[in-house]
Amino acid sequence: MSLRSRIAVTISLLEIALMAAVLTITLNHSMEGVESQITSSQKVTIDLLGDLSKAALITEEFDELQTFINGTERDPNIQTVMIGDVDGRVIAATNEFMLGAAMPDLEDHGDRYWRRIDIHGARADLGSLAIEFSQAPLREAYQHTLKIGVMIAIIGTIAIALTGWLMGHVLTRRLWSLAVAADKVACGEHDIRVYLPGCDEVARVGRAFNSMIDRLGENMNALQASRDRLIKPTEAISEGFALWGVDDRLVLCNRQFREIFSSIEPDIEIGMTHARLSTLIDDRLVVRKEEPRSPHNQRDVVRAREIEFTSGRWISLCEFRTPDGELVGIYTDISARKATEETIRYQATHDALTGLPNRTLFDKQLEDALSAADGDSQQLAVAFVDLDRFKLVNDGLGHKVGDDLLVAVAKRLQTTINGQDVVARMGGDEFILILHDIKSRDDVRLRVTRILESMRPAFLVGGQELHVTASIGVGLFPNDGQSADQLLKAADVALYRAKSSGRDRWQLMNRAVDGAAFEQIVLESQLRRAIELAQFVLLYQPQVNLRSGEVVGVEALVRWHHPEWGVMPPEQFIPLAEETGLIYDLGLWILKTACEEHRRWREVGLGHLRLAVNMSPYQLKRGGLEEDVHRILDDTGMPLDRLEVELTETALMQEGETTNLLQRLASVGISVALDDFGTGYSSLSYLKRFPIDRIKIDRSFVRDISGSQSDGALARAVVMLAHGLNVGVTAEGVETAAQLSLLRHFGCDEAQGFLLGEPVAGSDLPTVISERHRPPLERMALAAV
Repeated sequence: MSLRSRIAVTISLLEIALMAAVLTITLNHSMEGVESQITSSQKVTIDLLGDLSKAALITEEFDELQTFINGTERDPNIQTVMIGDVDGRVIAATNEFMLGAAMPDLEDHGDRYWRRIDIHGARADLGSLAIEFSQAPLREAYQHTLKIGVMIAIIGTIAIALTGWLMGHVLTRRLWSLAVAADKVACGEHDIRVYLPGCDEVARVGRAFNSMIDRLGENMNALQASRDRLIKPTEAISEGFALWGVDDRLVLCNRQFREIFSSIEPDIEIGMTHARLSTLIDDRLVVRKEEPRSPHNQRDVVRAREIEFTSGRWISLCEFRTPDGELVGIYTDISARKATEETIRYQATHDALTGLPNRTLFDKQLEDALSAADGDSQQLAVAFVDLDRFKLVNDGLGHKVGDDLLVAVAKRLQTTINGQDVVARMGGDEFILILHDIKSRDDVRLRVTRILESMRPAFLVGGQELHVTASIGVGLFPNDGQSADQLLKAADVALYRAKSSGRDRWQLMNRAVDGAAFEQIVLESQLRRAIELAQFVLLYQPQVNLRSGEVVGVEALVRWHHPEWGVMPPEQFIPLAEETGLIYDLGLWILKTACEEHRRWREVGLGHLRLAVNMSPYQLKRGGLEEDVHRILDDTGMPLDRLEVELTETALMQEGETTNLLQRLASVGISVALDDFGTGYSSLSYLKRFPIDRIKIDRSFVRDISGSQSDGALARAVVMLAHGLNVGVTAEGVETAAQLSLLRHFGCDEAQGFLLGEPVAGSDLPTVISERHRPPLERMALAAV
């Protein structure tokens, strides 16, 4: 509040107090006078009425008395008058209806009160007089007087307040101009001057102020020039720089230093102590176990450290003492570098889709958990959680919906487990958990069942409700394994059993399963996961026309790219896939992938290539194969006459529905090839009963065709037989020019093998069979002539 305002307020408060006191005293005095007058008037009225009543009672003439009583109605102080005789009957009253009635009981009510006197004669009592008076006139007079007094006080207060404000303005206006000038100087304006005419004390203060500003300006200019000579070189560096004197005070600093520490001290000033800055830093420091706070008195040694503020900012700090005893500090903002490091570290240890720990971080967490559990002799469980039929979601609704579903599942898993448990994503639709504080198998059952139950409510994904279930395999430490690898393998095997038992359930590892059976279960579990994660790739081996030397077709060959075991050939996993029924899904994947690749070949002008795809006899046993094949062909736009299905002789032994199926496929233009001819339970009747378009001579006959007369004779016979039935012939496993020459001599139509082309990726096939690669193939073919 300004000085003149305080003067005005002070005068106003004093005036209000004075007016209140005067008003109170005046009102009290006035009311005492009014009350005295009313009391005297009441006494006169009582005496007069008493005399009149006495005379009337003696003479028994009451008319004049009644007339006088009626006249009292004009007096506001008198409410009621009653006169009674010695028998208590009313002989005169303001209310004439009461005449002759008994005198009533007299009671005071509020502002109205009674005065009663007895009327005495010379020898006996004559009667009584009762008058009811009212204090209302006194109260109204008091309120009227108070109202007038308050209005006078308010008007007087306003007038005096204005007078006080004007007096304060006159008294303080020169001081105000001096105060404004001082504020501007404090804000850094050193060219301010004040002009206060006169010879009084205020004018003398103004002249002293101007002299002080002149000297201050000279000193500031000299100091600024000296400081500029010191600070200019430090402004060119990107780090913050500060110099602390021997007295522990800031001598100079650059702009970068101020910017770095602006969040903890926005007003860094020359002269502030190093201890104050250290205190401010410690108050906002994120203290880590490996970075204890350093006492402020340890400034005699070089300090180099990286510190993190609670705001998330990182500072690299390096301070050292000069020979003169001063302290030099170099401060670097490394927040961007730390953020990048943290991002890289997070991405390396967390799944990009769900934000859960990935396999790398999980392995470390599992090792730590095993060490802690082993030291405390506790149990823990490792649980594989695999979504059932998740592939249907990806294929039917798209990968975006599938990804959103995985995120929702991850969140639900996190809300289901205990606080110290761990949930991670291993890849695809597979999650893995570490369950701590396991006391018994019943404890495992309760916790794993809770996880299964959490999956059953619908997931709202992409505006639609999805219902999914999960299968869980559990391995217990230390019962099912002492190491992380053993536990993971145990949980993997248990997961396989859960899926084999019908899904939407959980299984513990069965320790009775070991040796080869255990390895078989592991392989089957890995194969099942490989199909779901699409760990397979297709290679394509060219099939060359032996007359023209041109590539006329390719055979799709599947390989398993296992993340730990490497590339596995089909003979290591196809029999297991057929035994477990997984061959159906794998076969459909092979057909779809090969047809999609053929579509890319058609786009580059290789639509003439025939695509040969192997089909297992176990696929023919399962219903719905024909519908799935046509669906894939429609989805990929595959020309029907460019697809060839390769079957073994074992498949042809399943007559009945197999015959009808092959007939229907052949009727739409799909060709059928009999693979590995002569190695199974061969029956020439197959060539008659089934719509066979091509026979493939097995590599076992081709291998010794040039050195074995019997193998050569068999190959020649197969070619002649096929041509006699108007069926094409393709030889497999051609690796030498001699083999190729004999096959051409026998009249074999086509051949495939390393001599004519190794299996290659689909993206490389156009290059292999391009114009610049045709001459070698032609030369190989012609050289065999």
